[in-house]
Amino acid sequence: MNQKHTRASTIVPALGLCVAALAVAFAGSASAAPDTTRVIVAFKPGTAGNVKSAVAAARGAVKQEIFNMNAMAVEVPTVALQGLQHNPNVEYVEEDVIRKPFSLTTPSTGVPYTSGQLVPYGIKLVQADQLSDANTSNRKICIIDSGVDFSHEDLKDNGANVTGEYDSGTGWWYTDETHHGTHVFGTIAGVNNGLGVVGVNPNKQLKLHIVKVFGKDGAWTYSSTLASAANKCGAAGANIITMSLGGGAKSMTEQRAFDSLQSKGVLSIAAAGNDGNATTSYPAGYGSVMSVAAVDENKVVASFSQYNSDVEIAGPGVSVLSTSRWAPASTRR
Repeated sequence: MNQKHTRASTIVPALGLCVAALAVAFAGSASAAPDTTRVIVAFKPGTAGNVKSAVAAARGAVKQEIFNMNAMAVEVPTVALQGLQHNPNVEYVEEDVIRKPFSLTTPSTGVPYTSGQLVPYGIKLVQADQLSDANTSNRKICIIDSGVDFSHEDLKDNGANVTGEYDSGTGWWYTDETHHGTHVFGTIAGVNNGLGVVGVNPNKQLKLHIVKVFGKDGAWTYSSTLASAANKCGAAGANIITMSLGGGAKSMTEQRAFDSLQSKGVLSIAAAGNDGNATTSYPAGYGSVMSVAAVDENKVVASFSQYNSDVEIAGPGVSVLSTSRWAPASTRR
């Protein structure tokens, strides 16, 4: 894979302002509820406690401690941002930007693999039918999405090699209220059982780890949540991270997470985006993440697929048949 150059980011300098100054700034405004902002605060090693105290003094709240990073997402009054930026323990402060799941497309038919079972056209298109299953159990893929529904008959026999994370905000990884993650899981590992579809690796030997970042509303999550999820994938021993999600603004914290994972041999893959233009979506736009565009059954670029210099590869993305709870068993997608 051709590597892209990682783009440099600007770091807000730490200029040194004591915690007490933050408290004084709000001494006369106790009666009014201030406007608040959610940001990521990256801090120097060993100073997490001091930063939490600064946030509390500013009448803010810690929303998430980012796994395996010296960073946390906090919500603070907007007027407190300058104080945080100048705190001697803080390396930088940046907006905690939004990440959204990329919408699924309509199902295709396919050529029967066995009676009553369909093979998505992408299996042959990417030559997955020529791939030996001999070493499948040596690999682990981490899916960052909305969880997976193991009650689906095309997936329920695939649980032995699947692990995941519990999150207080999104719930258990083996639940999926929006079906987005279940669709992704089926594309990767739908079982060869005579029902529904088959995945790229249908033999139940592939190891998978699930990190659920989209809850029951399924609308969006934060870059802090994605960075934490990616680091959890790495800690679980994933060789590959797959993400059908993104957003238009970059995040220094996210980029650091994926850069670190790449340095450890983890391949992170993300969709280029579904807006049909040349804008860059992140995390696909980072140099440490492979950006994937979409093509149809005839290898024609999808009209909705984003196109730019960050795209490194294209794969089946139009009318992909997979697993979901939206239709009767014979037509689930």
